[in-house]
Amino acid sequence: MSIDDLIMTQPHACNILRGFAENFNKMPHSMLFFGPKGSGKSHYANYFAHDALCLDKKEKRACKGCISCESWEKNAHPDIYWFSEEKGFSMGIDTVKKIQEVAQWKPVYSDKKIIIIDDLHCFTNEAFNCFLKTLEEPSLSTYFILTASQIDIIPSTILSRTVRIPFHRLSAKKMNDIMNILSKNPQEKEFILSVSQGNIKQALQYCEEEYLQEAMQWIEKWIDFMQDPSGSFPSLSSKNLEQCLHWCKWIIREKYSMKLIPSKGSILYENKKICQWLKKEININSLFVMQEALIHLEMELKKSRIQPKSNLDFWMMKSKQEAAQ
Repeated sequence: MSIDDLIMTQPHACNILRGFAENFNKMPHSMLFFGPKGSGKSHYANYFAHDALCLDKKEKRACKGCISCESWEKNAHPDIYWFSEEKGFSMGIDTVKKIQEVAQWKPVYSDKKIIIIDDLHCFTNEAFNCFLKTLEEPSLSTYFILTASQIDIIPSTILSRTVRIPFHRLSAKKMNDIMNILSKNPQEKEFILSVSQGNIKQALQYCEEEYLQEAMQWIEKWIDFMQDPSGSFPSLSSKNLEQCLHWCKWIIREKYSMKLIPSKGSILYENKKICQWLKKEININSLFVMQEALIHLEMELKKSRIQPKSNLDFWMMKSKQEAAQ
């Protein structure tokens, strides 16, 4: 496959990468794909690597028939290296040392190799400082593709040594067009569009029955908690904190946007517990309980260095003041 196969999702980024595809010898040694989570940064990095490393390009695109393309199709290309954070943990100096080691290796098939680093913003300060030396003196055969959803965390010394390519959250129309292709069940489509909010990665996940059922379970857990806040919320591990946070935010958004009655074409309409709760008027006390739980979850995530940003502390205080008046 080629980056052209992804043009429907990110035409601006695709056009920039096409320019590099015309002459890979002039490709920058360090590119930073930045934008919201789920906007396709990792997919583009992988597909562009396919084009760049093909040994017999046809019209400047991967031929799909050489040994390089065959290895890429099997997800076993010896000249593509991936580094990414483990769920909930930063990448430290040990990761950077491994990257530096790989950067010195000779390519196997072509005259270049590509190192893809997902979620660069998850580097520790020590890792950033160590990685800077690698960017300042890159190996002639090594090319970096970096992705990040929180560019403000990355030091300016790193940013200045990369060519930045912006990615954007998909519009409602584009998401709808994609879901018309992906989703076979129209009842699921409306729910997936609401939940994903332009995040194509999440939309693809919820097209699978396993993830869809898990989503419904999370929603039911939160509704049970809001109906009886005196009870204890199920204990959470560091692995599912982010999911719990996501569903908490989604339910609050649905309530405050007044989407209280799911249509008959939605999968939510089929779940009596969820449907009945969404039809009820907003209970401000229940929402305060939920907001407090949300703030607590964000604090726990900050401890695990995921560092989501939120103005919920201010929002909650303002809401309480308005309710008191």
